[in-house]
Amino acid sequence: MGDDSSSRRPPAGKRSEEFAIAGASQAEHWVSSYRNRIAYKNEVLLGSGRALKVMPSAGGRAMSTDERMLRNQLLRYRARLEYWKDRVREPPAGGHR
Repeated sequence: MGDDSSSRRPPAGKRSEEFAIAGASQAEHWVSSYRNRIAYKNEVLLGSGRALKVMPSAGGRAMSTDERMLRNQLLRYRARLEYWKDRVREPPAGGHR
């Protein structure tokens, strides 16, 4: 997926304040990234919904499978967005924002 949600401790040689600032910046980056991904998937799904209405049944079934895959991906993107939004709101370790 590209995001590193597992790193919660400062790397060796970094002060926790520096790490908190970098972490907040990273979280804001991923919030923006997932919002953009969600907007794009919504547009793709809107277009595929229109196409499904005019396709012959065989093509519509195949496209319907793709649409389910897109909807599942959209659900995962929404969950990741919520994760990163929580990180933006989270006070830095050992202090307050």
